[in-house]
Amino acid sequence: YPKHALRVDVLYVHAEALLRAGRNDDAADAYATLLSAAGERDDRNLWIVRRALALSLAGRHSDVISLLDAATLKSLDDAQRAEALHLRGLSRQAAKEYAAAADDFRRALQAAPRRPQADDTMLALAETLRLSGDAAGALGALNDLRKTFPQSKLLDTAEYRIAELAYAAGDLKAAEAAYRRVLDQHAGSPLAPHARYGLAWSLLGEQDASGAAAALDELLRGKLPADLAAKARYARALANQQLKRFEPAIADLTEFLKSKPTGTELADALYVQGLCEEGLGRNDAAAATFERLLAAAPKYSGAPKALYELGWIHKSAGRAKESSAAFARLAQEHPQSELVAEALFHVGEDAYARKDYAAAIDAYFDAREKADSDELEEKAAHKLGWTYFHRGN
Repeated sequence: YPKHALRVDVLYVHAEALLRAGRNDDAADAYATLLSAAGERDDRNLWIVRRALALSLAGRHSDVISLLDAATLKSLDDAQRAEALHLRGLSRQAAKEYAAAADDFRRALQAAPRRPQADDTMLALAETLRLSGDAAGALGALNDLRKTFPQSKLLDTAEYRIAELAYAAGDLKAAEAAYRRVLDQHAGSPLAPHARYGLAWSLLGEQDASGAAAALDELLRGKLPADLAAKARYARALANQQLKRFEPAIADLTEFLKSKPTGTELADALYVQGLCEEGLGRNDAAAATFERLLAAAPKYSGAPKALYELGWIHKSAGRAKESSAAFARLAQEHPQSELVAEALFHVGEDAYARKDYAAAIDAYFDAREKADSDELEEKAAHKLGWTYFHRGN
């Protein structure tokens, strides 16, 4: 019935039903058909905004930006314009046009500062500013949301993002406080487990391993997504390693490694496992763990520490050759490490014991030059002098 009086109404109900059913592409097309058929009806501006929503949900961001041009925005009332600017801002954010997106979100807030979704716009503005590298601006937007909309359902998200920004900036006390607000004021939020995990890392950064372990014990008593549970076990293992509770730490690391971590996550876990095995006197197991780490992640930022521990394990076991090799590798592959001077001193000690005085002189000389403490510099100079003496110099 193409000429029926109810045709436009039916097209609207159809488009809206598709949108509410989550068939966003179909809804966008249905709204396009509606707009083409309806002419200049009073509801036209509402349908334009609904089509923009469907396009946004369908991820058709360039179409959203094209639809909501300056002329279209001018034709809308304040509430519609605010919604349209919010949607265009989201599309510009997705396109990484952060300055334009932030401008759209600010204009939306100016057009209808108290509209029901204004808190959502503030949250989107904060995220856009964060993505653009403006952490201070993002933090300001989140605090504005807290003050302007104290009853907002998005407060848990705002608090959590405040905590994440503070943690990224190294402000651990502020991060701890914000994570605790999530837990104290929004205990039923889906973000609460993530906040407790963040709280634990903040406490670890503040050298409160006991507090971190307690937070992670509480977290792991609940039902968690597998990825969060695995990461929580690694964090608890690190806390327990710092508390010298090596057995439970190894148990958690064993579970974490079952999740098949890669890259830095794998290397971090193996490093902590090696320290725990060393703490338990299982030096052969620790050496094997550090060797596995170095083979799996040769460019790992903690590789100098792993080589240092490996050198000491071999030295304590009387394996002078292996010990010297580990220390020499540290000095060769990581010349900027703060551990180089001490590593070179141990290389010199091995060479001196073997009466390879030429190699000992080179190692002691470099150790003295790179030493960052008077004690090590004096030790290296003392042994350098004796080595020259043995060579008749």
